[in-house]
Amino acid sequence: MGCNVKLSLLDSCHGLILLGEMYRYQRDNFVKLDQLYVCNPITGEFIIVRPGINLTSSSMCPCLGFCPKTQVYKVVLLSKKQYGAEVSNNMVTLVYTLGEKGNGLWKSVNVGDGFLDQPKNTTFLNGIIHWVVSSPTVPQFICSFDVEDECFRLVPPPSEFVSPDQTTWSKWKINLGVLEGRLAIVERAKGVPWGFHIWVMKDYGVQASWTKTYTMDFMMGKLKPFFSISQILGLCRNGDILFTHHGRNLVSFNPVNPSFKIHRIEKLCNFLMHPYIPNLSSLRDIARGELLFNATLRNFNK
Repeated sequence: MGCNVKLSLLDSCHGLILLGEMYRYQRDNFVKLDQLYVCNPITGEFIIVRPGINLTSSSMCPCLGFCPKTQVYKVVLLSKKQYGAEVSNNMVTLVYTLGEKGNGLWKSVNVGDGFLDQPKNTTFLNGIIHWVVSSPTVPQFICSFDVEDECFRLVPPPSEFVSPDQTTWSKWKINLGVLEGRLAIVERAKGVPWGFHIWVMKDYGVQASWTKTYTMDFMMGKLKPFFSISQILGLCRNGDILFTHHGRNLVSFNPVNPSFKIHRIEKLCNFLMHPYIPNLSSLRDIARGELLFNATLRNFNK
């Protein structure tokens, strides 16, 4: 039985994108992480990074990070705890620094117990990768990985979220994003099947600075509210909030005159999107010493 191979978009950060080879075996899709591609879609340049061991997206969550202080990019493979599996002290996160010592360098970083879970919808902000842990034993459920010092930390959620009635299922309905350069949370409103709240952390790391900034009611639009918002993409120039819903709709919400607009994407029924800001820099300067390929010229240079 054969399988079809195509590239899948895994992450985007500071003008670069991370791609992996996605395989379809019978009815299941999975991404092999033994060969990853860091690409600048503006210049067409890309490099190939290899962990040296066979990994899949079911065991690791692939991310791309950038350190504003050192101007260094890193590929981060966050370890995933398998459902029903025992906690292992050997679980590690793998970090690849682009251009370090000429050929890049993989490093193992130990994962703390509170961070062992299924990272989903990772969000990058100010040199830090964020994600939500759904475990009921972790009341401060926003986890982070600092790209510069390669340390795991917890980010305090709104105090309203740290309560006994915050079940595992309610945390699964929480997603992270960035609005106007600040960390944001979107949650399903309790007791309102079609309602959502967006919280914004106005002062990073300060729990008291969380503010419930927006409220959305899907009854105003023609959306099926069976699932929560998939991902916050950002704030448009006209003040609209852009997000994906149900993994099938690209939607903008106008908070001034509360209304929704659905942006149709032809020939796509399920998709994954990441915020992207172009970077005109060459990968030759970003990742010095790496073996460089060019997707447009179909050749490579060192």
